[in-house]
Amino acid sequence: MFYLVTYDITLDRRRNKVAHILEGYGMRVQKSVFECVLNPDQREMLQRKLSRYIKPDEDQVRFYPLSPRYRKKVLVMGLQPQREVDDVAFILPVRSFLRRFLRFWPQPSVNTHREV
Repeated sequence: MFYLVTYDITLDRRRNKVAHILEGYGMRVQKSVFECVLNPDQREMLQRKLSRYIKPDEDQVRFYPLSPRYRKKVLVMGLQPQREVDDVAFILPVRSFLRRFLRFWPQPSVNTHREV
């Protein structure tokens, strides 16, 4: 599912941590707005991670689900990078993807023997 995730965090340190976490799940489209494609497990994991850093009496994070029908009606005024979002392909958090991917990447062999 496609989500528009917004936040309003009062303290810089918490705000930076929340932004850093969200960067692993989606694309920043404004300073406090991210577009994320998340399956239910990813959304739940993201919510758990974010809940560690927000103070409910001071901060706010909102998840707005947007169907493909309504995303087509989004009006963007100003600079907008050209990209398409595929709801079928669920995006893994970047660090998780890299860890999984690099596990299978062949390691370079070290050849200490030199031919003369």
